[in-house]
Amino acid sequence: MSCKLPKKGLRIAHINICSIRNKLTEIENILSSNNLHILAVSETHLDSTFEDASMMIQGYNVFRNDRNVFGGGVACYIQNHLPVRLRQDLMVQDIEVLWLQVGLKHLKPILIGCFYRTPNVNTLYMDKVCDMLEQVSCTRSEMYFLGDMNVDWNSRGCPLKMRLMNLCASCGLFQAVNRTTRICLMSNGKQVATCIDHIYLNSPDVCSKAISVPIGCSDHNLIVIVRKTKVPKQGSKVIRKRSFKWFDVINADWSEVFLQTDPDKALCAFNDILMRIADNHAPIKKFTVKNVNTPWLDAELKENLKERDQAKSTAGSSNLKSDWQVYRKLRNFVSEMNKKIKKTHFENVLQKASHDCKQLWNKLNYLLKRNSGSTVSYLETGEDFLTKPVDIANHLNNYFIKKVDKLKTTAQRRNDTLGARLIDQIMKDKV
Repeated sequence: MSCKLPKKGLRIAHINICSIRNKLTEIENILSSNNLHILAVSETHLDSTFEDASMMIQGYNVFRNDRNVFGGGVACYIQNHLPVRLRQDLMVQDIEVLWLQVGLKHLKPILIGCFYRTPNVNTLYMDKVCDMLEQVSCTRSEMYFLGDMNVDWNSRGCPLKMRLMNLCASCGLFQAVNRTTRICLMSNGKQVATCIDHIYLNSPDVCSKAISVPIGCSDHNLIVIVRKTKVPKQGSKVIRKRSFKWFDVINADWSEVFLQTDPDKALCAFNDILMRIADNHAPIKKFTVKNVNTPWLDAELKENLKERDQAKSTAGSSNLKSDWQVYRKLRNFVSEMNKKIKKTHFENVLQKASHDCKQLWNKLNYLLKRNSGSTVSYLETGEDFLTKPVDIANHLNNYFIKKVDKLKTTAQRRNDTLGARLIDQIMKDKV
């Protein structure tokens, strides 16, 4: 898919996943193989019993608006180095939508919306959606509204389509997707192709053409658009550690420690000698660590995923029963293969740590994604975002200096007031 898109720019995509719970491997493969910066997901089928940690993918922040486990719900994955905040003031009750504000260098904040509309809702619901889009348009911010609208854009004479077209005309919006986004094979063998996944935006001149790509894990296609701009690269995870392979303390001269009569001075001397040895034989070095969210997603599984997606594309183009059978066979095979490889990986990890209680807990936290060793990549200050580490440090330093000064001033006022009251009370008692 990457060859069909510009190499540079902010890649924004949407997929109706039809339950994300058992498809996190698929989501990560979509994100990593196409270097997507933002992925809107509809029909997540989640509720509050599923923690955010269980839905996390390394390198991305996740935002959710759930309905229940039986249907609906939306989520959005955004690369964690991009400054972002949730815009709850733009969200409307009873509408499955997420609004996020993304900050990019040299650009005004961009609004990203993720939406799902159930097919059988009444026209009043559509009126609420249109009112919401009119309200967002009044902010005059650059906007991208992605989701499953369940309105066929290629249909003729559809009242809902006409309502959306009138909305686009009045709000200055442009619906960028005009290709098939879903192909259904009916029981009678008839193929029904529709364009129900949409991208509404108000700045088409700065964007590429939207593309629709068949994805084997869903009956909906992945739709993608690129906002032409410079996007900061995602920084690598850097750790600092010592290598004690050639560490030698046996031949060190400890006479300075033994000559000390004061225990504190002896300890200081011991620490100085030990640190000199460590800095000489085991200096601190930087290492770049590659994040691997699903280590069981090996080359063989990726190749099978690619083959399955290609089979779906072929079946959609040919509409032959034999091609659809090949796709379904590959889809089921890949699903079972993923489950088996994932189960084997978990068993091996736990088996290796079974004799060490501490290591076992570490592995359990790793498998349950409870590790929270993340660094701050940006800081929100009002309407602005700070992304440089020096600016973040200076802002926090100034913030706490002002807080301490304020506390000192308040404490001094209270002490002065208390002292004055005591003096007045003493003078009254004397009188």
